[in-house]
Amino acid sequence: MNTMMTSTRLSLASAVCALVLFASSCQTVTPVDNSPGTLALTVTPTVGSQAFDTTKTFSINNRNVRFTLGQIYVSNITLVKSDGSTVKLTTTPISLRSASATGDTTNAAAISVTEQVLFYQHHRGTNAKTADNVPSGQYTGIRFTVGIENPTNLIDASEVARLSPQHPLALITNAAERNWWSWNSGYIFAKMEGVVDTSVAGTGTPNVRWFYHIGSTGFTAPISISKNFEIKGGQSSTLSLTFDYAKVLAGIDWRNAQDRSTMCIRPAAAFPNDRPLGTKIMTNVATAITAQ
Repeated sequence: MNTMMTSTRLSLASAVCALVLFASSCQTVTPVDNSPGTLALTVTPTVGSQAFDTTKTFSINNRNVRFTLGQIYVSNITLVKSDGSTVKLTTTPISLRSASATGDTTNAAAISVTEQVLFYQHHRGTNAKTADNVPSGQYTGIRFTVGIENPTNLIDASEVARLSPQHPLALITNAAERNWWSWNSGYIFAKMEGVVDTSVAGTGTPNVRWFYHIGSTGFTAPISISKNFEIKGGQSSTLSLTFDYAKVLAGIDWRNAQDRSTMCIRPAAAFPNDRPLGTKIMTNVATAITAQ
């Protein structure tokens, strides 16, 4: 009797297992989509804990300040995968000639610009830019540069505009917001302008102009952000960062006329503070970008 009961139980157990296996084999398995996805890289501007706004007055370095313009270039964008490998973002190539410091392209070398470049105009509310064809997968961080390295920085932006008018490296025709020095052959990596109250108290109406146009070799700011995110095949993902203009301008003495402007490429004899001030601001930029 016991042998029969044991045999029956084993048969039932085998039948149950067979049913489970059969049911499992009948379930639909959704294939993994390994196609590229899209990354929306959002760089939201702030002034300390407040939203960046060209219509408002802020207190920076104990002085009332207003912004009229704020824009930055982001390039050399590299994503860090969970296994430690990296993926550099690229885009449709543009083939053209680089330019010398005088702007002469006659004998310049032909180059193909393939790196992904993003241009943020924060004063226009331009905070999000999209990169396509991003490999799907799990990522643990992002690295990029505020600014543009050589030889890309030496290309003729007017040629980019002719070949690809919508490209971020195309010349902006609005003189007030132009992002390229045609007379120096180089891009403006970070451009900020505004007015400040330079009185002793510093709490009045901002009325004295300041401007920082920073570019040229040696003035890029490398950024490294640790942040877990996923790119799903055929889908759009968002990575949100914050750019704090108060940190960018930390330590600026606006009562000192030399601290109220820099162009980095002006003659050092006439503008001795340009390059040190440009270095200080770009060093601040490296600490001003954080993950949300």
